[in-house]
Amino acid sequence: MRKLLIIPIAASILAACGPTGKGVADGPAIDSTGSYIKFADAKLADSTWSKDNIVVFHVTSQPDNLHPTNGISAEREFIFRYTQMTLLSNDLLNRGIRPQLVKSMPEISADGLRYTYELLDGITWDDGSPLTVNDVIFTFKANKCPLVDNPDARVYLEDLIDIIPDPVKPQRFTLVMKRKYMNNLSLVSDFPIMQRSYFDINNVLANYGFGQATGKKGNADLTAWAKDFNDAKYGSDPAFFNGLGAYKVTAWEPGISITLEKKKSHWVGKMEKPDMHDKGIAEKIIFKLNRDENSVKLEFKSQKFDGTNLISTRALKELQKDPNFNKNYHSYLVPSYGWAYLAFNMKPDGNKHKKLFTDKNVRRAIAMLIPVDDIIRTVRAGNGSRIATMVSPLKKSEVDSTLKPIGLNVEGAKKMLDEAGWKDTDGDNIRDKVVEGKKLQLEFDFNFPAGNPVVADMAKLMAEGMQKGGVKANMIGIEAPLIGKKASSHDFDMVFGQWGGNSQPEDYSQLWSTREWASGGSNLTGFGNAETDALIDSIRYATNDAARISFSKKLQKIVYDEQPYVFLYAPRRCVAIHKRFGNVVMVSENPNVMLNALQLIGSGMQKSEEVH
Repeated sequence: MRKLLIIPIAASILAACGPTGKGVADGPAIDSTGSYIKFADAKLADSTWSKDNIVVFHVTSQPDNLHPTNGISAEREFIFRYTQMTLLSNDLLNRGIRPQLVKSMPEISADGLRYTYELLDGITWDDGSPLTVNDVIFTFKANKCPLVDNPDARVYLEDLIDIIPDPVKPQRFTLVMKRKYMNNLSLVSDFPIMQRSYFDINNVLANYGFGQATGKKGNADLTAWAKDFNDAKYGSDPAFFNGLGAYKVTAWEPGISITLEKKKSHWVGKMEKPDMHDKGIAEKIIFKLNRDENSVKLEFKSQKFDGTNLISTRALKELQKDPNFNKNYHSYLVPSYGWAYLAFNMKPDGNKHKKLFTDKNVRRAIAMLIPVDDIIRTVRAGNGSRIATMVSPLKKSEVDSTLKPIGLNVEGAKKMLDEAGWKDTDGDNIRDKVVEGKKLQLEFDFNFPAGNPVVADMAKLMAEGMQKGGVKANMIGIEAPLIGKKASSHDFDMVFGQWGGNSQPEDYSQLWSTREWASGGSNLTGFGNAETDALIDSIRYATNDAARISFSKKLQKIVYDEQPYVFLYAPRRCVAIHKRFGNVVMVSENPNVMLNALQLIGSGMQKSEEVH
């Protein structure tokens, strides 16, 4: 996936939780590359291990929804890996893209504007009807329709102007692009293919040309279709979920768990050599919510959880002192493409949210008050690499290494705030300034994800750091997914969050285009102008990597100077998987695991898969 995702702020992880780290009982990974780590299967099943072919996976939050188009949470995309499918999909093992619903990578025209695919034979929906090119056309028309509540995704389809069925071969079709774009190939990996007859029973979108369906808002039939399509039932009620994946959501208990069950007769199972990304081995996958550290530890000690990619340092430290935990679980510290941040509201309404962060020097001064190194060292136990920009350090060729993280400098911050006109004129230890004729205090709401004590500790240290400079941040914990919705609608002053990413080339539109601020997309801060929009387009349409990376570094420098975010750290995520399963693979791509491929150890089970 190329879309950036709002992901849970991973709790701090032990730096020694890798397979060769202190306290881990056995088994280095048998295959370690820059893309994945594969563990050796246990030779024998322990007598205490459950024989149920069910994966119970620990999570700390639930999806914003499971609507096929309208959402952005990482938890949603995690579940979609098992319930939905795309034409091409992320190759979690090899940091690239791979065919999923099509026979091969596309034939690309000489001008780079036409991409021809052919659907795999034998793909069927749950009702037994075949996947057709009409489903593909409907999927992309729906995602481009401005009446659909998916502004974060729609930006990636701006240059898709048509999909043309082959007149002779019914399974072939061609995507026609307006212009060359670095992700013309991979963009189809972002969009789950939807069943036209299910989501558009009256075939409304067929009445419109590809451009018409995206450009007209006043048509009554289109408006009625979009109203139904956006209905919350398609994202919250399992009875209305529909997808091509090997699993189906059968239960969703809000705040407790989401259960996926393997479909009884799924088309992938009929393939001669199904890819391990697509097949379902576990009979059930249960995503179980638990935010309480003590309870999480008890769940692992009693082997109630089969895995996690979000566990706190405090919990893990104690668990790794227990020989039984090390006997029962693989664990590894996995680098990830995500990064943590503080975001400023740079374009507040001036009423509910005051004009506190419109000056880049104020934003930089606050960055100088955040004790990021101390947070990494203490709360995060050394897990995290300082960052200065919005590109993951894993992308060594693209990240601008000349930009250095802003260090802690309380006195320098005070001086910068003084020069910006923010001084404590009334002796209450909070800086103030007259802005547009009104005296404002440098006091604001500081939103952070609720429910995780480690995240709360990090937020507290940030607030205390700001207080030392005469800046008052009122800590407000907000439940996911509300915190993301508030940020996208610009209903915040400052927010602490984390974006996910992947190994594909950076497309900066989603976070940094001014269109994404105006449309309620992922430009949370209001960053940007005509110059940066033009630069973003230059990056998107660069004809070679050298030009693209040069433009990318120029944009990184502008963002660095403007400081719309305080860039905090790039985390590593500690993944633990129970040894009662074989075929344990951990990857850098989010979500770091392939739960569908886990294979129960024991008699009668087939040999663990080879990873290639």
